[in-house]
Amino acid sequence: MTEESKARPAMLLVATEGDWAGRSLESVLTLKGHSVLRTQSGRDAVSLARRTQPDAVLVDQRLSDVSGFEICSRLRDDPTFDPATPLIVIAGSPASRDERVQALSAGAWAFWTQPLDTELLVYELETFLRAKRASAASRDASLVEPETGLLTPKGLERWAEQLSASAARKHEPLACVVLMPVVAERAADANADEADDTDATVMAAALAALSQGHLRQSDILGRTADGRLAFLAPDTDDAGVVAFMQRLRRSLDKAAAKEAGPGTGFDFRAGYYATDDFSASLAPSELIRRASRAVDHASLLRGGDLAFNFKEIPLN
Repeated sequence: MTEESKARPAMLLVATEGDWAGRSLESVLTLKGHSVLRTQSGRDAVSLARRTQPDAVLVDQRLSDVSGFEICSRLRDDPTFDPATPLIVIAGSPASRDERVQALSAGAWAFWTQPLDTELLVYELETFLRAKRASAASRDASLVEPETGLLTPKGLERWAEQLSASAARKHEPLACVVLMPVVAERAADANADEADDTDATVMAAALAALSQGHLRQSDILGRTADGRLAFLAPDTDDAGVVAFMQRLRRSLDKAAAKEAGPGTGFDFRAGYYATDDFSASLAPSELIRRASRAVDHASLLRGGDLAFNFKEIPLN
């Protein structure tokens, strides 16, 4: 086993028709240092895969409720499931060419048949896991700003896709908020320009630091394509956005009152879009675009609410 595997054991989801088969496979995998989550239900396998995001999924071809082929197909087409996760189908008997084709067309990375050669099985699985780790490292490097730790615009859209799919499936609220820092003395001036690039960078960093102090663990903070600060808030409606803005404003006022600290010298405007029941018909990128349009409109107004709602933009 590699040093990489020892440093971070993989978590594997195993779905088998019989308990004995599951225990046998689990014993082989745990001896190699992996953690195994077992089930005997195809429906549970799909649910667990979505919820736990395992490093690999190994499923029986002939589970009684949902076949291994169908499990692979569902997970392959699920936008909330990492496409770099290896999907492996295990046949209970020698398989025909048609069955192999069916497995691969459903999204399986491999089709193992009985009797299993455990040594080859482990080596092949390790190769798949290394590929997944390399993919994750490459993806994370392009989705996060190394200097700030904030999501890049690409990273923000990727998270919007995942949160939108989950919210649409569960009929839950979802919100996107875009923040724009402005110089405090001119914040209420409808004709005020944004600060110069240096000031804007400093203010944006300070606003990001303040915002992070109030975000929940489930909230996602990043930048839009035009460099503005934005966050995605699952299970958050209009009232939840306003409550967050109130907390952020109080923190900003406290910092300004001390005549030092991250809040001194600037204010912010905010625009948002929130819905009580997110619809799958709304593209994730549209969620961010609507919040951006709302903050653009807020910048034209004198005074007003802490956060401007996209739904309140005049049609004409």
